[in-house]
Amino acid sequence: MLSTLRRALFNIISVLSLIYLVLLVVLSVIHILSPQRSGLLALTQVFAPYLFIPVLPIVPMALIRRARRFRVALVTALALCAILFLVRFPPRLIAAPNQEHVGEMHLSAMAWNVLVGGRHEAVRSLLVTRPADIVALEEISWDWIDSDKEITRLYPYRSCIYRDDPIGGLCLLSVYPIVEDGIVDAPPGIWDKPRVMWARLDLGEGRTLHVVVAHPPPPYIARAGFPMVGPYDTSKRDARIAHIRASIEPYLQRGEPVLVLGDFNVTEREVAYTDLTQGLLDAYRLTGDGIGHTWGSRGLLGRWVPVLRIDYLLSSPDVIPLAASVDCTERGSDHCIVYGRFEIR
Repeated sequence: MLSTLRRALFNIISVLSLIYLVLLVVLSVIHILSPQRSGLLALTQVFAPYLFIPVLPIVPMALIRRARRFRVALVTALALCAILFLVRFPPRLIAAPNQEHVGEMHLSAMAWNVLVGGRHEAVRSLLVTRPADIVALEEISWDWIDSDKEITRLYPYRSCIYRDDPIGGLCLLSVYPIVEDGIVDAPPGIWDKPRVMWARLDLGEGRTLHVVVAHPPPPYIARAGFPMVGPYDTSKRDARIAHIRASIEPYLQRGEPVLVLGDFNVTEREVAYTDLTQGLLDAYRLTGDGIGHTWGSRGLLGRWVPVLRIDYLLSSPDVIPLAASVDCTERGSDHCIVYGRFEIR
């Protein structure tokens, strides 16, 4: 009797496992052939790699003797899942950095969402090391930086917006003179306030660099009528990203060097990522090592784990990424710091 119950339970688990594998294959094909902007299917694109985790315990189950009734179906579905995973998420080998040319101009940059104002002591302890030539800070409460003599000595040029709004606060620190700066004009209806600023840096030798720092808010997971599981409404975020991209386009068309930094609240598996990066170079994607996740949350054991890549260093084709890295040391934020080194040709 006990043996019969075990066999029945195993058969039920095998059937459920097979159903999950088939659904995962179908979902992966939809992601590849018809990626979605909004809705639950779009949300599954965001977390697509993690949908393959339940596949792992199915592998040994398909190999045991008791599974012979379902073995062919399970092994076939597992093979399809493995192929789709490798196609969609190929392993990242150690990236070979782009060759650095003697005589060309080089600079470093970093972007960090410090999370709702930031811990001043943690932000300061990083800035006084002069971690990069150009520093973009998002969600920064920055008024204290104005009175910090050491930071002013290291970064004599800065442009910051929204002193009294830590969530919207943006700050650009630079070792290069800022000759122009401003907030990108916002079309009505898509921003509570424009969370995108720009500055033109004088690099010397008659060269300038157009820098954009942006932080569009994330999509809505739910909306009225969907209190727990919503449709993942990305319409406003995507409109904001399109607005940011449109503000950059004239400079790209004129062939001016451009550097775009910030937390864009979009993963590289979403359509809006393509909208943003078309014609731009993603420093980490081209020269970074490993997965490069930049945002996460605390897991069941209370340890902060980055799970998505949503912070970027992007550049025009004449601002070549030489190297990129992330620093996920805990400093009170739920974002890692993204670093990059560039050559301007």
